[in-house]
Amino acid sequence: TLASRVEQALVASAAELIGGDLELTSSQALPATFTSAARRQGLTTNQLADFPSVLFAGDNSRLCDVRASDAAFPLRGTLTILDASGVGQPAHAPLAGTIDVDHAVLVALGVTIGDRVQLGGRDLTIDGEIGQSPDGGDLLRLAPRVLMNIADAEASGLLGPGSRARYRLLVAGAERNVAAFAAWAKPRLPDGAEIVTVEDAQQNLHRAFDRGTRFLRLAALLAALLSGVAIALAAQRFARRKVEEVALLRCL
Repeated sequence: TLASRVEQALVASAAELIGGDLELTSSQALPATFTSAARRQGLTTNQLADFPSVLFAGDNSRLCDVRASDAAFPLRGTLTILDASGVGQPAHAPLAGTIDVDHAVLVALGVTIGDRVQLGGRDLTIDGEIGQSPDGGDLLRLAPRVLMNIADAEASGLLGPGSRARYRLLVAGAERNVAAFAAWAKPRLPDGAEIVTVEDAQQNLHRAFDRGTRFLRLAALLAALLSGVAIALAAQRFARRKVEEVALLRCL
């Protein structure tokens, strides 16, 4: 039971690596029919576009990993944004005209929360600092993260022809509904698109999970064996103390 519950917790944590229960990813914008089909299944959706770009503040610049999202991000996990006083609050993707940035961006550009910077030829206000983001952290990123509203990215031309953006559609909901949507979407995926599940997200950690499960089962078995030994020793000691009383009672 313990191993099963730990495994369920690990699977739930793995969903935070992709920000939802299921992900459709493509180098081209996905047709709106996928979003409509997901909502018909009772699933919540989140549209994302990840791409590299340069952020400017005066004479300073910094290459950043930009994530453009609608207001639904994140579907799974928690996005924590720090204000100017350093206090963090759970939040969603920023509103149009604002961005949230990693601390490294503030240091590289010499700016603070509330200052204006330029991205894609568009002036944007730094709304807060990213404290925690449900996307695997800095492990797989080569540049600091910038989170912006997808409407600003579209209006500035950052998602136009020639863009290096990777488009993603995240869905979340009941396991049965997610499975039904995956079965519907798989044969309809455009060229170059793929489905990423929670199991795919945790594939690299699968061996570690298996070892952890075996360790928990072994620990439970050892605990049961040690408990049996303790009971046997206690019973033996109790019996030795009662030998004379038992002998007397038998004689009587």
